[in-house]
Amino acid sequence: CKQLKYVNMALNENLRIHPPAPMVVKTCTEQFETEHGQKFPANTTYYFSILHVHRDPENWPEPMEFIPERFEQAPKPCTFIPFSTGNRSCIGANFSLYEQCLFIIRILQKYTISFPSDFNPNDLQEDSNGAVLRPTNLRILLQRRK
Repeated sequence: CKQLKYVNMALNENLRIHPPAPMVVKTCTEQFETEHGQKFPANTTYYFSILHVHRDPENWPEPMEFIPERFEQAPKPCTFIPFSTGNRSCIGANFSLYEQCLFIIRILQKYTISFPSDFNPNDLQEDSNGAVLRPTNLRILLQRRK
């Protein structure tokens, strides 16, 4: 999958707009101060929004537009973290990326994908059960290739 640069850029752009986990919960074991002076006492539990980081227009102009070419260059540190970051990041991240690549390749080999004429992808609605972000009204058409 590494050789399929555009497929990987498209998968990363999808993960940026629709991260699988919209937030993570962390606990500071020691007192911590951010570079902006915000202090977290030891044993503070906080919620970190991956969704907001990925959709921040300061880092991602037109954040809700699907533009895979954004990933022609590596993103700035800590602006693309679909599987979290640091020593508590998702252990299955590489497996997930490889599996997604194989899945989309197999689908695209056999089908063309489009939206129904009455569906606007900009009207996509999302829901989260607190752990996983998922679309609630996504509709696609698969047409078998000949």
